[in-house]
Amino acid sequence: MGKRMPKPNPFAPQWAPWLWMGEFCEANTCYAYAVDCRNLPVAPPQPGGRGGLSRKAYFQLTFPQLRHCIGIDKLSWTPFPRPRTGFYLVALASAEPLTLWPGTSRETEVLSVHWYRQDADGFWSHKPGKNPPTREDGAGMTIRDPRNCDRGRFTQFHGYFYVPQGGLCVAPVQDFPQKHLPLPQPKFR
Repeated sequence: MGKRMPKPNPFAPQWAPWLWMGEFCEANTCYAYAVDCRNLPVAPPQPGGRGGLSRKAYFQLTFPQLRHCIGIDKLSWTPFPRPRTGFYLVALASAEPLTLWPGTSRETEVLSVHWYRQDADGFWSHKPGKNPPTREDGAGMTIRDPRNCDRGRFTQFHGYFYVPQGGLCVAPVQDFPQKHLPLPQPKFR
């Protein structure tokens, strides 16, 4: 028996990797691709950019703060990939936090995340780094559901988010934000 075909979603972007080639490939992140925000930014769009998050703050986020920033960008979380009229799905995975400058006073853990998006025909695609979009996972298989594909080092799956039809205009994180973005602070015991 063959694998079932994924259910198409008429509210999702068409699979059109040629739109993300050349300078658009270099300038945009997996997040920009997932929310269908194709532009030539000064800095790559990241969660929270819409709310004025600075580039420095983005690279120091905890996971709860990242979820807060995703909400500011108007994505809504769902644990299960159910169709919703007027929306398409994106998915979030993360790697174990990277430790920069270990054993020094500057030791920092940095989140490393990756986004996937559902295309109109129901298959999933992603944009790995500065590379063009692909529908293949780490094992070279077509992605039917990012929860179950080979995500490489992005071993932690965090669920799905709804994006409105047409995508979102997500601003790049700024070196010098115009306003302060309050973030939830970690709770210590």
